[in-house]
Amino acid sequence: MKRPANIPKLLAPVNSFDGAKMVVDAGADEIYLGVTVPGRLRNLWLNRSPFCEVSSYDELSRIVGYAHAHNVEVVLTAVFPFMAKSMEDDLRRHLKRCLDEGVDAIIIGDLGILSIVKSIGVEIPIYASTFMASMNYETVKFLSKLGFSRVILERHMTIDEIHKIAEHSHVEIEVFVHGGGCSNINANCYLLHWIFPRLLFTPLRDLTPCRHPFRVYDEHGRLQGVLPILDGFTWCALCRVPQLLKAGVSGFKIVGRCLSGERQAIMTKAYREILDTLAEGKVSGKAFRDKLNSVIRELDDYYVRVIGRSFRELYCKQKRCYYIPLLTAQYRYG
Repeated sequence: MKRPANIPKLLAPVNSFDGAKMVVDAGADEIYLGVTVPGRLRNLWLNRSPFCEVSSYDELSRIVGYAHAHNVEVVLTAVFPFMAKSMEDDLRRHLKRCLDEGVDAIIIGDLGILSIVKSIGVEIPIYASTFMASMNYETVKFLSKLGFSRVILERHMTIDEIHKIAEHSHVEIEVFVHGGGCSNINANCYLLHWIFPRLLFTPLRDLTPCRHPFRVYDEHGRLQGVLPILDGFTWCALCRVPQLLKAGVSGFKIVGRCLSGERQAIMTKAYREILDTLAEGKVSGKAFRDKLNSVIRELDDYYVRVIGRSFRELYCKQKRCYYIPLLTAQYRYG
């Protein structure tokens, strides 16, 4: 089915060829990925752990071939904040090799990386990562002047704010719709530290201090309760898709490069079904509600099978929703 102009592109994460096949088959318009940097700096990049990335250029080539055969674009992440000068030559070689394999666009999270990318004559589109902390029109306008053709907005915005930016911008505006919504501004969080392979044996909550409960006192020193008051963790925007379409965004981004291919694919399928329903003109009323409930039932079945708790229990009942006022969160763990 041809995507109508008002339907955003669906951008989904992958970290392997097998996972990419599942995500493409699930209905992604674009896939995004990181590629492990070979050589002496393999384990020093301040980016993602090795299991979150495509392991080799050969695997990248296979992914690009499969995606292009299905009219799906491949977007490379080059989000390397705090990169040392000694790494620049390695990064240039890495980017050139990825370009040779046929990637269609690059996501950049640092202006220094932008300089390096331009120095090697990149001719494909360049997208501004959420690490640019874009939260207003002036930032988006500035980034467009630097040559970015798409800007990925920070998570902590209202739909009205997103609409105002999209309405006046001359670049594509992409928003997060699912997975791992950070409680902090993404470009300025120093609480989350992924240590590989120790993280494999550490509960997610222990890796994320902002999700811990804290003792809360009033100005007189009286204990008011034990609550995760720093927790603004959001996860899902399935219910908000019609409003985001009206806001005029160009792309929906699913988070989860570190997840299994099956998990990546099932979330891609969920949003694909919702977007296709809206593309058919079923924007409100019973038809949309029926499709939404059907999608969430499928997610419930998957979550119960994999982790023993339903999707509704983990996210819907706790209001772990993107783009709703923070004060509606129920701060509840089970």
